[in-house]
Formats: sequence, C-alpha cells, structure tokens
Amino acid sequence: MKETLEVINQMQSDGVIGAYAIGGAVGATFYLEPMATLDLDVFVSFR
Repeated sequence: MKETLEVINQMQSDGVIGAYAIGGAVGATFYLEPMATLDLDVFVSFR
C-alpha cells in the first residue's frame, strides 16, 4: 500500500490528478475497528 500511495501522491504533485480519497475497507478503518484487507479503493478527480 505504501508504494501505491507514493505513486498517487506523485501523480497529484505532477498535476496528473486533482484531489483523491481512499475508500472501501481501508477507508472504513478510520471509523471502524481495523481489519486486514488486500485491496485499496482510490477515488480521483482528474484535472
């Protein structure tokens, strides 16, 4: 996941994408009890 977030942050810095949000089970762990998941749902806003 670390590598994926590094790429997304670089894409945002380069102006390829605008804002982004993390959703799905990874995003839910911010509000719920943490659990293991192997996917990452990313929602992006293209410029």
